[in-house]
Amino acid sequence: MPKLGDFLPRLRKYAGKDLDNWLTNSGLKESDELTDKVIQDLYYEAAEKLGPDEAADLLLKVGILKDVRRLKLFISGNGGVGKTSFCRRFALGVFDKSYKMTIGVDFYSKDMVIDGTLFKLVIWDMAGQERFGFMRPAFYKGCSGGFIAFSLVDDQSIKDVPGWVKEAENNIGRVPLVLVGTKRDLGIRIGVDPTKLAEELGFDGYIETSAFSGENIEEAVRLLVRKINAKTQFS
Repeated sequence: MPKLGDFLPRLRKYAGKDLDNWLTNSGLKESDELTDKVIQDLYYEAAEKLGPDEAADLLLKVGILKDVRRLKLFISGNGGVGKTSFCRRFALGVFDKSYKMTIGVDFYSKDMVIDGTLFKLVIWDMAGQERFGFMRPAFYKGCSGGFIAFSLVDDQSIKDVPGWVKEAENNIGRVPLVLVGTKRDLGIRIGVDPTKLAEELGFDGYIETSAFSGENIEEAVRLLVRKINAKTQFS
């Protein structure tokens, strides 16, 4: 695997003395292998100084980034299963103990490096209550894929998963979907096998997460983005 030091001479040509500050602030070293985390840390430091678009352009120019892509994603499922907590943990790195119902829809954004490509992600958080059903169709438009969430301690929420799959397909057709079991930190108290359900409904993956601990939140996003990227490349 290439090392960060392999790219520093060219990067220094454009960044000048700022490069030393970026490396110091992020704790990166010339000997670091060019993993997604190293690229992402460097990007965040550059973005603080240059702005996100300029930082991405610079890392593309010197060959550190392979590409930059924008993806619109969604997360749907019954109300109260933890969709907003999932989004807030992913985008903001926080967990709120108090429940606050999403009114209609909300969105969260984050830039993330996956397999050397910078993905500018926006996740649309769909309110699960039936009274907001009339609002959701407009916000599915343009989504490249999504998460269907259920709570591992709420049997009804997993029983309703087929309906959420149908709603997504009715609005945007067949796109990559990942089934997400939330609240893993509370144990498992459901009577349906999620892995079997995911296979039966044609999901592109299943993963159990905890917004409380952060377990598998980023992994779930990586899984979905990779499925989208693979289908885009080979479709």
